[in-house]
Amino acid sequence: MRDKSAGNRGAEVRVSRAKSRVVAKRKAALQAHSQRRVKNASARRKPGAPQAEEGHARHDTEVKTAGKKRRPVPTREKRKIQAGGKNERKADMREPGATARALKADARREKRLGVGKTAQARVTAAPGVGVEATGRGAGEAPEAKEKKNKAARVSAPARILMLGTLLVLALAALLWVYTFTGVLNVTEVEVRGNEVLSEGYLRTLSGITRNTHLLKMNVKAVESALLSEAYVAGVDVSRHFPNKVVLEITERKPTGFIVQNGKYNLVDQEGMILESVDAVAPGLVEIKDMEMQLLLPGEEIGGADFATVTSLLGSMPSALREITTAVGMREGEGLYLEGKGTTVIYGEASELSRKNTIALLALTGLVDRYGAVEYIDISFPDHPVIKPAGAG
Repeated sequence: MRDKSAGNRGAEVRVSRAKSRVVAKRKAALQAHSQRRVKNASARRKPGAPQAEEGHARHDTEVKTAGKKRRPVPTREKRKIQAGGKNERKADMREPGATARALKADARREKRLGVGKTAQARVTAAPGVGVEATGRGAGEAPEAKEKKNKAARVSAPARILMLGTLLVLALAALLWVYTFTGVLNVTEVEVRGNEVLSEGYLRTLSGITRNTHLLKMNVKAVESALLSEAYVAGVDVSRHFPNKVVLEITERKPTGFIVQNGKYNLVDQEGMILESVDAVAPGLVEIKDMEMQLLLPGEEIGGADFATVTSLLGSMPSALREITTAVGMREGEGLYLEGKGTTVIYGEASELSRKNTIALLALTGLVDRYGAVEYIDISFPDHPVIKPAGAG
C-alpha cells in the first residue's frame, strides 16, 4: 500500500509540473503578442496621438482580463511548483517555441525513470492525493534501507556458513576417496641398507603387499616383523605418497662364531646369535671355553664372561684380528687369545689397548724369530713372560 501511494504522489507531482509549464507557455505567448502589438502601434502612431495610448491601455486591460479568466492554481500545486527546483524555474524562462521541446524531453526523462501511463491514470482518478516523488532515481524510505542493510548483514554470515559447509563436504569426499578406495595402495617397496639379507626376503618379511593401504598400514607391526630377523638391528619404515614404502635396514655383523653340535653359530659384538651354518667365512674368530645352552638364531647370549670376551674382540686392532684364530676365558688364567699357534694370556680385562699392542709385537716379532712359543703372558704389561715350546 505504501508503494502504490508513493507512485501516485510522484505521478501527481509530475502532472502538476506539466500543467505549470503549459500555463507558463500561455503567459509567455500573451506577453510576446502584447509586445508585438505595442511595437507595431509605436511605429504607426505620431507624437501626441491619444489613440496609441488608448490602444496600449486597452491591450493591458485585455491581458489582465485574460489572466483573471485562468483557472486558479490550487495551493498545494502552487507549493509544489515553487519547490520544483532549478529545472522548473529554467523552464518558465524558456521561449514559447522551446516549450514543446521541453515537454518532449520531460516525457523522455519520465520514461527512462520508469513512470508509465498507469501511474498517471491513478493520479487522475485520485487528484486529491499528494506525496513526494518516488522512482528509480528517488531516495529510498528509511524502513526500506534498514531492511536492506539488515538483509546484507544476515547474508554475509550465511555465505560464510555455506562456504564452510562446502569445504567440509569436499574434504570429507576427498578423505573417503583416499581411505576407502585403492588410490593409495602400495605399489613399490624399496629396501635400503641391507648387505646380507636379500630385498625380496625383507619385503616378504615386512608383510606389505599390493593390497596394503598406505594410510592404513600398521608401521609398528611392520617394524616388529622385520626386527624378528636376527640380522636386523634396527629398521625405519617411511611412507612416500602416493604409493611407495621405504624400509631403511640396519644389519648386524658377525664378529665371531661358536661351535656347537657340529654347527658354526655366528654371533655379533652384542652376543646375538645370527645364524647356524655348516661353514664359516675367513676372518671370523672362534669363541672357546664358554659353557652355553643350546644356541638358536635370534637368541642373545648373556653373562659377564661372554661380555668380557666380546669386549676383547671389540678392542682388537685389525692387524691383530687378522692373525687371531680364537679367544676365550679359562679359569685361573682369565682372557686369552690364540694366534700363529701361540697362546697370549691377557688375564683381567684391563689395559686392553696396551696388551693388544704387546700381543701384536710378540706374535709378529718374537714368534717369527724364536720359532714355536708355548705361551706369552702379558697379564702384567710391564713384565711380560714368554715361554718357548719345550722349555721346562
